[in-house]
Amino acid sequence: MILQTWADYFVGLMPVIFMLLFWLIPVLFAFARLRSHALDETARAIWVLIILVLPVVGPITYLMLFSKKTNKIAR
Repeated sequence: MILQTWADYFVGLMPVIFMLLFWLIPVLFAFARLRSHALDETARAIWVLIILVLPVVGPITYLMLFSKKTNKIAR
């Protein structure tokens, strides 16, 4: 029987923790920005689905399309 210490267990969880943070931080940031934009309900629902279905690409795409620089140029 192989005994694992807490350190071995924690090192085994490190990739999971980093992947969760790699996904969770952009998603939360995109949702925070999504609340502040003046989009109709259908567009918001579509963006929420894109952000949740495409875990990494969805939030990054949303943040690139609706960045503050893009909004200043469009006005």
